[in-house]
Amino acid sequence: MDLKTSRVYRLTPQQHYCSVFEEIIDETLQKKAHYEALCISRLLYLMALIQRDNAESDDSVRRQLKNVEYAIQHMNKYCDSSLKLEDYAAMCRMSKYHFLRVFKQVTGATPLEYRSRIRIEHAKELLENSYLTVSEISEALGYTSPAYFCDAFKKNIGCSPIEYRNGKRLN
Repeated sequence: MDLKTSRVYRLTPQQHYCSVFEEIIDETLQKKAHYEALCISRLLYLMALIQRDNAESDDSVRRQLKNVEYAIQHMNKYCDSSLKLEDYAAMCRMSKYHFLRVFKQVTGATPLEYRSRIRIEHAKELLENSYLTVSEISEALGYTSPAYFCDAFKKNIGCSPIEYRNGKRLN
């Protein structure tokens, strides 16, 4: 074990940490023969427990990040889907509140906001590179109505889909 590292661990008090720490205190107070060696060994044991728990926590975070990555890939591939927050959370085997919190930490947006951004990016590509009508694009991207699509597009881009298409085609 390398004692020269300066890694900081944030912990919540746990029974097994407390009991080992109490043993160290007892040994220090009683000062029986070889108490220093016992205290050092208990301290090393305590540090090993903390490192183990932290490593397991790191694995948990990695799994959660993989789940968010999977959800994002699904959103990109099936941006026309009408999945709800609960559906994405179930897909990632998380509660909807935990999924929402982790997703927002990773992306800075809620899952539905993020999917909306993906849809708008796909809409921009379709407007630039196809002759599909606004209604057809709206339907292809899973919007409930062309009017809702136009409102969402204008809110995110600052102009209507038709204005965007005309501006892009002229440039």
